[in-house]
Amino acid sequence: MSLLHPFRPVQPYDGALRLGISYCLPLLKNEKKAIKEVGWTTHSKRPDLDNISKMFCDCMGKLLFFSEDSRVVHLSLKKYRSESPGIGVTLEHVTDEQVGDPRQFIKG
Repeated sequence: MSLLHPFRPVQPYDGALRLGISYCLPLLKNEKKAIKEVGWTTHSKRPDLDNISKMFCDCMGKLLFFSEDSRVVHLSLKKYRSESPGIGVTLEHVTDEQVGDPRQFIKG
């Protein structure tokens, strides 16, 4: 929370929001040479992405990034190992058109 605190908005975001979170965990010491040369790879092991994203969203809510976490209608999560560990975050207002029509997924 202390790392997020300096980035708090003056007023909490309201309305429909899109939240993007990219977790970049450190590369492993025994990482393959090809991965070290590229500088990153996906991370398909623990910690579970859904668990760490819930914790992160709760922290953003406590710091009043948004009026309530139910405002997030579009969530994008990614998990990597990287030579530059950290957490990348985007938070923006989103329209219905940007989220998309749910009927495109329903086959009748």
